[in-house]
Amino acid sequence: MKGTVVIAEDMRQERASTRRAILARIIVVGVSALCAIILYAFLHESGHALAGLLFGGSITSFSIDFWDLSAHVGVEGTFSPAQRGLIGVAGAGCPLLIWAAYSRLVRGSTNAVVFWFTTVSSLAVINSLLPWIFLPLPYPAGQRPGDDVINFLNNTAVSSCRTSLRGRRRSLWWGPAATAPSSSSCPRRPR
Repeated sequence: MKGTVVIAEDMRQERASTRRAILARIIVVGVSALCAIILYAFLHESGHALAGLLFGGSITSFSIDFWDLSAHVGVEGTFSPAQRGLIGVAGAGCPLLIWAAYSRLVRGSTNAVVFWFTTVSSLAVINSLLPWIFLPLPYPAGQRPGDDVINFLNNTAVSSCRTSLRGRRRSLWWGPAATAPSSSSCPRRPR
């Protein structure tokens, strides 16, 4: 009888330990996700701001509002269409470059927090490239959602279909690549 009580107590302690470990993992993943999202939004808007400053502009506003799920940087200046296009690209480019450097630095780390932060930040960066793949596709039909991609297309002479195809080739996620139109079937961009 005494052995049965000891076994039952050991099982209870083991279950409690397992619950604590699961809760700790959930907290680590949640905090990593929150930090990655905040850092990504900051780096994205900073990319626009830095590019604007490099081209001689000035920053008029910088805001990241998580309650309204909005972020914005105001850059004023006289920019050529190519410069405006590069300012739009810099939003996705800055976090991508920082992520690539970070991933290179922590390669091989066995720390659980580093692993989860790297995983979540990788997903954030990959997802930020998806608009560069899909938003240019309805562009020739006149659909113009407000986004950095559309600003890039409006300010440069790059064809929307070619932008989408380049985005597909450079993307780490190749899922619907089979549905991509060939470059010869790209409609001409409306002027």
